[in-house]
Amino acid sequence: ETAADHLQRALSAAKQQGEDRMQEMKDKAQEVWNYLDDETLEQYKAEARKRLPNEVFIAVQLDSPEVSIPVFRLGHVTLCMGSLELKPPHPCHTASVDVELSVRKVRLSMTTQGQEFRVLHPVSWSVSAGVRPEEHKATAIVEVEPIGVNVSPEVVQVLLAVG
Repeated sequence: ETAADHLQRALSAAKQQGEDRMQEMKDKAQEVWNYLDDETLEQYKAEARKRLPNEVFIAVQLDSPEVSIPVFRLGHVTLCMGSLELKPPHPCHTASVDVELSVRKVRLSMTTQGQEFRVLHPVSWSVSAGVRPEEHKATAIVEVEPIGVNVSPEVVQVLLAVG
């Protein structure tokens, strides 16, 4: 017997073992499937539905970094996009949702000759929305806090240098 014949026999035996094992797994899967009749499946579905939450509460908050841009011989500009928050005011049912979206502490300032100029004061705004299909009702409320803007020749010069 040559090495090639020996290798061929070993490969055939391994192939047969793999096919036998695959058939065993198929038979086991069929046994499990046969065990799960319609009544058993309905019981599993009912148990799964009982474990679903009635209400959900998911809150997301993204905070922006503060970016400082140096301006050659003039100072630097600081920009902060603030923080974005998305959350329901209370846990909500999946069919009836209230959501609040807010952006807080957005600001733009510049520093030149050791003096800080606030170009855009901290800006905050929020949107509240609600959907209640059972009441055929949807609401939206937008709130914007007062925005302060300062402009001076120094500010314009620095902003033009950045732009």
